[in-house]
Amino acid sequence: MKRVAIVLAKRTAIGGYKKSFLDKNIVDVATKLVTKSIDKKILNKVDEVIMGMVMQSGYGQNVARQISINSGIPIQASSYTVNMVCGSGMKAVELGANSILLGKSKIVLVGGLENMSNVDYSLLLRDGLTDVFNDYHMGKTAENVAKKYNITRKDCDEFSLNSTKKAIENIDKLKEEIVELEYINSDEHIRLDQSIEKLSRLKPAFLENGVVTAGNATGLNDGVAILLLMEEKTAKEFNLEILGYIKNIKSVGLDPAYMGLGPVEAIKKTLEEEKLSSSSIDLFEINEAFASQVIACIRELKIDEKKVNVNGGALALGHPIGASGARIIVTLINEMKRRNSKRGIASLCVGGGQGLCTLIERDN
Repeated sequence: MKRVAIVLAKRTAIGGYKKSFLDKNIVDVATKLVTKSIDKKILNKVDEVIMGMVMQSGYGQNVARQISINSGIPIQASSYTVNMVCGSGMKAVELGANSILLGKSKIVLVGGLENMSNVDYSLLLRDGLTDVFNDYHMGKTAENVAKKYNITRKDCDEFSLNSTKKAIENIDKLKEEIVELEYINSDEHIRLDQSIEKLSRLKPAFLENGVVTAGNATGLNDGVAILLLMEEKTAKEFNLEILGYIKNIKSVGLDPAYMGLGPVEAIKKTLEEEKLSSSSIDLFEINEAFASQVIACIRELKIDEKKVNVNGGALALGHPIGASGARIIVTLINEMKRRNSKRGIASLCVGGGQGLCTLIERDN
């Protein structure tokens, strides 16, 4: 049976809101990331480019096609752009893997990009951050999850602080997956002076006595993440290091009001299909849209928290919505390589009530 190999997993640093990427065209940034990361002789063999992006308005036709041509990939290679909200980057990975498994392609460039700093806030709020079925902010869905699982403000603040501490402790590790650009070389969103006292002083953002604040919800961020997928045979012909294999990618739907529980259903179905238990997974990357929803996922799945987001998650690093699904796979597979891990899972919730999960395996 064919196996889909990941031979490259890189990203830009994640930009803080209205900071280093404010005046940058994120399509140009993505193009620079591609050309700095991938050898020209490999780019010449790419069959398809699939990129996730949510806030595409104003960037011109089909940003994936722009990245493809501007990177020097042959004009004959096809390209398309995916919008699955927060799941866009991971859905791009899934579609690329499927193209290889179906024999349509041998080499596919996939990933995601987003510049939330450059978007009119009213458009960002409506198209990126509002649940259309209930007409309320994503933060309200996090409050719904907190209420269902009896998650307290203290739980959320402590989880957020721990994410930041892990990111600070592992900044050098995170830099290994980052391609430096002239204007940014490390993640800008990490609050180096964060403390429980500062977090506790913040007012609830969505409900008068709620648990969700600006300190235990992820930020508005910018960035790009890419992966290069190949049929295993092709990777070996190029004599490339195989970082890992895509074993399974699962998409699920659930009640939009509890969208933060998307990873629960996606991970459960993946494990069931692969006849695995959560204890057989060495590492988890679960996107931290809100502290409450990640806490609920960990509790519901009965995961050892020490295996989750070991270098900090989106609460610390940030969440460029179109890129995050690819970003968490990039972070996961680089950490799996460092630890020589066998299996890892990347998963995230999606606005509108969906969840995605990617199972990565390595040959030890």
